[in-house]
Amino acid sequence: MKAFRKKYHPPGTLAKRSTVKQLPKLSIDMVNFSPAKIEYYNDITLEQCQQHYNDSMTTWIHVRVSVDFNTLKLFGDLFRLHPLAMEDVLNYGQRPKAEIYENQLFVIVNLPIFGNDEIHIEQVSLFCGKGYLLSFHDQLKEDVYSILHKRLQKNTHDIRNKDSDHLLYVLIDLVTDSSFPILEMLGSKLENIESSLSSNSNRVILKEIHNIKRELILLRRALWPQREVINNLQKDEDEFFRRENKLYLRDGYDHTIQILELIDSYRDLATSTLDIYLSLNSYWLNEAMRFLTIISTIFIPSTFIVGVYGMNFQLTAGPLSMPELSWPLGYLAVWLLMIGIAMGLLVFFKRKGWL
Repeated sequence: MKAFRKKYHPPGTLAKRSTVKQLPKLSIDMVNFSPAKIEYYNDITLEQCQQHYNDSMTTWIHVRVSVDFNTLKLFGDLFRLHPLAMEDVLNYGQRPKAEIYENQLFVIVNLPIFGNDEIHIEQVSLFCGKGYLLSFHDQLKEDVYSILHKRLQKNTHDIRNKDSDHLLYVLIDLVTDSSFPILEMLGSKLENIESSLSSNSNRVILKEIHNIKRELILLRRALWPQREVINNLQKDEDEFFRRENKLYLRDGYDHTIQILELIDSYRDLATSTLDIYLSLNSYWLNEAMRFLTIISTIFIPSTFIVGVYGMNFQLTAGPLSMPELSWPLGYLAVWLLMIGIAMGLLVFFKRKGWL
């Protein structure tokens, strides 16, 4: 396994992706809004973005697929994006962070998505400047962004009356809150597993517990630095966020703390569920061994008696030969002896509480 999956290149230089996979068609959505009106432009080109860009309105441009090298350079020239920030956009898997470059804030946040029965972590790159917000996300699923579109349309909490820094907060908050449904789903899975352990304990449950623990670890690793990002934004000394918006950031910080506490709680629950599973397996194994031991103990005397009388020594071998072999009712006597011993052992085990 390779220790480093990314190729090194000097910091601040944009390197083209060395991949043979054909990138999907670029999809750009643009929203211009002001307190009085809102304009939507869906699936447009970069040239159309330049045409519709309006300095008198707040603009949100969302790139919904993998942006290529040349397109990102054009975005960089149009909005004066810093090369270090554009480098992070091209190279996925970056740690959540917030950087300020010449009156422009660059933020990376992680968006957890549940699909194909597993959790994926998607990188969302955000550029915020005076009057505009750029978002890059290599994902066509529109759940988070459709909510923001509805809020803009209805002007929920006066979003259109505020600047782009408040729009940035709303988008970060929506990305953060997207973890709650996933955690609720994982919690329901753990509760179902815990309730079914008493009646069913098999390898499928063990595999499911391990999968949930792995997904919780993945979520914690992706969302832990996101807490620090929001905390740093509300404490930034550059005053990029206005004072009234820092109050909202504190609320977003509380959401990240709540999410991390839920992750830790569910991880502890998954660990305890695994311990219960292993304890139940040990218990049932001990029960099976006890049952087999009791059965063996009951049949050991009978096996000894049958073995002794199965030697078939001749009757005329001498005075010390088996006299029982010549008894007319010897066969019946041996059966009664073995049944009596077995019944006596069962009564003894019952009184001892071993049955």
